[in-house]
Amino acid sequence: MRILILSSEHFVFEDENHPSGMFQRDLAKSYKALGHEVAVISFRCDPLRKNRPPELTVNEWGNIIVARGVNRKVFPERYLPFFIVRKIYERGYLKLFRRIENLFGEPDLIHAHNFEYAGFSSIKLASQTGANLLITEHSSRFLESGTDVFNAANRFLSRYPQLKVTAVSKSLNKALSKTLAVKSEVIPNPLDPLFLSETRATHVPGRFISIGSLRPIKNHKLLIVAFCKFRKISKTATLTIIGAGELSKELNCLIRENNASDFIEIIGPTSREKLKKIYNQADALLISSKFETFGVVAIEAMSCGLPVLSTRNGGVESIITSRKLGRTCRQDVEGFFEMLKDYDSGKFDRQQIKRHVCSMYDPHKISSQYLTFAKKG
Repeated sequence: MRILILSSEHFVFEDENHPSGMFQRDLAKSYKALGHEVAVISFRCDPLRKNRPPELTVNEWGNIIVARGVNRKVFPERYLPFFIVRKIYERGYLKLFRRIENLFGEPDLIHAHNFEYAGFSSIKLASQTGANLLITEHSSRFLESGTDVFNAANRFLSRYPQLKVTAVSKSLNKALSKTLAVKSEVIPNPLDPLFLSETRATHVPGRFISIGSLRPIKNHKLLIVAFCKFRKISKTATLTIIGAGELSKELNCLIRENNASDFIEIIGPTSREKLKKIYNQADALLISSKFETFGVVAIEAMSCGLPVLSTRNGGVESIITSRKLGRTCRQDVEGFFEMLKDYDSGKFDRQQIKRHVCSMYDPHKISSQYLTFAKKG
């Protein structure tokens, strides 16, 4: 089967640290390992800046054709009508497909990620090629009723009632089914194959980590305040926050104001290999998010044997389905503090956690689920 993947994020190769596009990368590798021909189209709009990447590149990566395009963005997208932005993306995806069509041929299956914007473009491309179409949604950005993206999604779904859509968690699936005229199926994100390989772990008691972009939705303020309170009763506990973003200065200031610089640090994004080492040296992963559609960092941490301590945020509840895997709490400082206070590392079987997540989120298993769903009548 020829499978064409349309990535809404910037598709990244293994030597690139940019966090987006990794899911599509792992899926492409998995489809290839199952014996299919695979190509990937990645298109995005970027503001004008120095040292920008080439506007269009076509590479062969592990016998997978990857076409990446960048459109020079003069005006922020929020100043343009949505239908214009959608047309820009649609032309971009179609242009990239024409560049690889002679190399790849007509696809049998198009697998797009997010309605915004790969999903909309994939419908046009599927109608031109006659390919079967599958759209995986792992974002909640367009679910707000009345927005241009929401209205466009509903129009497309009413015109294509046979469209096959998947969601990466039960909570996102419920939101999709409630707000859009679609019956979607839950198929979770796969685990990065890097985390399936065995490595020696030396988990250090009291060494906690948190991974995520420094944005309001990740709720790091709650995490820092709760951890400072926890530190008063656990004198050797430390927290490393890994990420970058708009709240970097504010969060560092909050750490200094709480005299917490000796036991809380913020470091920037790191390579996947180094991240795996960090997981293997930690005691537990902390997640303080207000909302998650899934929670990739949770399954990565668990694949290294870490319990996950998280706020109840939607996506993580689909992962932490047992007290043998971690704990969840309400979204306030006192709830998070109580969860930390009650945490006992010795109550968790780290090998059992690892076996569970590596079996549940094996990329070949997830890819097979996608193909089975796509073939349904």
